[in-house]
Amino acid sequence: MARTVLELNPKELEQYRPDRLSSSFPIFPDLLEQGWAAARLAARILKEKFGASCVIAFGSLLQPDWFGPHSDLDLAAWGIQADLFFRAVAEVSCIDGFVVHLVDGASCRAGLLHSIQQDGLEL
Repeated sequence: MARTVLELNPKELEQYRPDRLSSSFPIFPDLLEQGWAAARLAARILKEKFGASCVIAFGSLLQPDWFGPHSDLDLAAWGIQADLFFRAVAEVSCIDGFVVHLVDGASCRAGLLHSIQQDGLEL
């Protein structure tokens, strides 16, 4: 069965984009640290203000070779009431200069959920 790019792990993706994952790709440690701080702040807001029971970071934030000046922060949250979810999205959509993409972990596509559960990091 065919899979989408979202379902590939970094090693599998490497065969399609070897230049992107090579060791010559610049790493921005200060920016990565700022990204993690912003993700933790977003998670705290989601938990304290919107009742999220779990927030998981995924995507380029967990791949230092991929994280750069144009990276966003990908977060999945569980436990936010449906009538508050879009307010939560608006509240954390930009944290400390980072664009934050928030997905509802309870209703996202199965492939994305699998990737989040396999590779994500709870905040």
